[in-house]
Amino acid sequence: MISGPILITGGDGYLASLLARRLFERTNESIYLWVRAADKDELARKQNAILTQFPCRVSVFGGDLADSEPFQTVPFADVRVILHTAANIVFSVDEATARRVNVDGTAKLLAAARHSPRLNMLGYVSSIYV
Repeated sequence: MISGPILITGGDGYLASLLARRLFERTNESIYLWVRAADKDELARKQNAILTQFPCRVSVFGGDLADSEPFQTVPFADVRVILHTAANIVFSVDEATARRVNVDGTAKLLAAARHSPRLNMLGYVSSIYV
């Protein structure tokens, strides 16, 4: 049984949106959605779009996996579950970009997750492209 906030990365993507909706309907836990946002304006637009779908219990955070600390605004202290679905899945992107986002971005999430003393589970969805 989940007891505490659930963090879903790639929060505005197809899979993450489905997971968030299902968890919202089947649990009473807080849901933290992390979305890719190049700046505060893009984050505000995405927050508004997402929060119109969820009346409560959902918070939206953002950053860019290519940044040095993309998860710095996420309150990891109480996170119990992380579902990592964020990735660059554009198959025409160059290998360096794919590696920076998909591999290095995952490493950054794992490093940030060390600040989650109550973490019970981490789920990782991989792309086939690195």
